Amino acid sequence: MLNRLYKKQGMVKYILFIIVFSLLTACTGTHTNYHDRFKGEDERQIKQKLLTVSLKWLNTPYRYGGTDSSGIDCSSLTQHIFKETFHISLPRTASQQMAGGKFVRMPWLKPGDLVFFKNIRGAGADHVGVYLGGREFIHVSSKKGVIISDLSSSHYKKRFVSARRYLP
Repeated sequence: MLNRLYKKQGMVKYILFIIVFSLLTACTGTHTNYHDRFKGEDERQIKQKLLTVSLKWLNTPYRYGGTDSSGIDCSSLTQHIFKETFHISLPRTASQQMAGGKFVRMPWLKPGDLVFFKNIRGAGADHVGVYLGGREFIHVSSKKGVIISDLSSSHYKKRFVSARRYLP
């Protein structure tokens, strides 16, 4: 008699476990890339949109405080790229941009993430670019103007400070 009772209790627990497990897994759905939630686009499409907007800025000269095609600085470039590509307004300066968004570790960078660098001694960041994927990012060089650079180069590796994600 006791054996039957234990078997019944065991079966009830097993059935409850199956029901709870089914409910939990049904609610989670499939894992999607964070960009998939952004207008249904995947990383490749995001990169293509970034490149389309970014390429028209290529070779624009650097000008401290510049905000247009006659001369632009790094934080203004990121503002323009985000506004034109994603309709997102970013703060004006690199340090203000670094204060917003969500922290992202370098191995998990996605196209559209902002990457920050320190060129001058002191706290915070004084340079920003937009990550394009494949270790490349677009930014404004004080000597070469708007260029695409390799994030894994020793120059940028040792100056890298942080990355932030503004996209959903």
